[in-house]
Amino acid sequence: MFAVEVRQTKQAWLLTLRGEPDFNSAVQLREAADRMAAEPSRPGLTVIGCAGLDFCDSSRISSLIAIHPRPSARGSALRLAAAPGAVARIFTSG
Repeated sequence: MFAVEVRQTKQAWLLTLRGEPDFNSAVQLREAADRMAAEPSRPGLTVIGCAGLDFCDSSRISSLIAIHPRPSARGSALRLAAAPGAVARIFTSG
């Protein structure tokens, strides 16, 4: 089972991802990003916590990439936290 927890602090939006991503996880991620975009208060940073992910396949990576324009469009930086090694390499290789 996959879950997305969304919290807001003064400094950041915190999205915590847990469980095993499935078909609906992409929808859950997009819905969370849409909820954040609809809020009038917009912290300057969005952090996606990945430590609780059981794995992250190419479709979940695509979902993470797809939500990036939402934070950046409102002037917020997007960061991954505690991404599993293979996921981190995808986002940091140039």
